[in-house]
Amino acid sequence: MMVETPFPNIIENLQIIGLLYDVVGIGVLGIPALRRMTTEIAAQAGTYWNYNSELAKGLSEARVDTVAGSCLLIIGFLIQAAGISGIQAPWICGALLIGLLALFIVLWLAFGRRSVAHMLLQRVERRLERTKHEKG
Repeated sequence: MMVETPFPNIIENLQIIGLLYDVVGIGVLGIPALRRMTTEIAAQAGTYWNYNSELAKGLSEARVDTVAGSCLLIIGFLIQAAGISGIQAPWICGALLIGLLALFIVLWLAFGRRSVAHMLLQRVERRLERTKHEKG
């Protein structure tokens, strides 16, 4: 028995699904840069004695955005390549891929980016402390 899906062209088309991943990847890479306020840029560009916490925070967030966005782009391109090569995915596979992307978006927006960037910033600060103690 064949199950009909309301969106067969989207859910079964790996090229479209791959493009969705690419669009989200570009959003993860670009939106934070577009939203960066002048005050944040000024704080990061300012001079500080020994340690610029604003710059460290900004660099940590940029690294997290770059890794996550690049991974989404790579996954999107691989899914598109599968679609171009003629692989036909059953609708359940397409629905799963779209569901995983939706889950990523929700988790990323809710707390993913901030949490990962904060963990990275803590690692950077520990590394700076170690270097400071080793030197003096």
